[in-house]
Amino acid sequence: MIRDNIMARQCVGESSTRPDGFRPAWNLLWKCGAPPKVRIFAWKAVREALATRSNMQRRHMEPDGICTICGLEEETTHHALLRCPHARNLWDVMKSVWDLPPDEALWNSEPDWLLMLIQQLNDTQRMLLLMVLWRVWHVHNELTHEKPLIHVEAS
Repeated sequence: MIRDNIMARQCVGESSTRPDGFRPAWNLLWKCGAPPKVRIFAWKAVREALATRSNMQRRHMEPDGICTICGLEEETTHHALLRCPHARNLWDVMKSVWDLPPDEALWNSEPDWLLMLIQQLNDTQRMLLLMVLWRVWHVHNELTHEKPLIHVEAS
């Protein structure tokens, strides 16, 4: 039974350092003080299930995966939330107000980058991180759908 459970989790892309497949970072995510919609967004981000250009290209919904906002690189979840210059502007402003992780902690782009980052933070930092990621994605979507630019100060 346990072996079947592990095999099933590996088939859907989950990995773990524990033999039963349990990842403590998931508990940290779901028990975080952020609103439910922010936690669901983070779950989608961890699972690489956001509607990024890269994901849409892979599903043959877009001709290319290049970021429409900056045009500099492929729009992966990591790029849209952390590397895109527009996202960087929001991060820089929010770091002056909130206790957010240092830049060095944000550059890890391995597949489980967000779960690994969540594990390194205290409860308050974890919640603030998720709130900023959610806001970056909201602004990103507004720009992608040709809505007026939301100034960083408004966030």
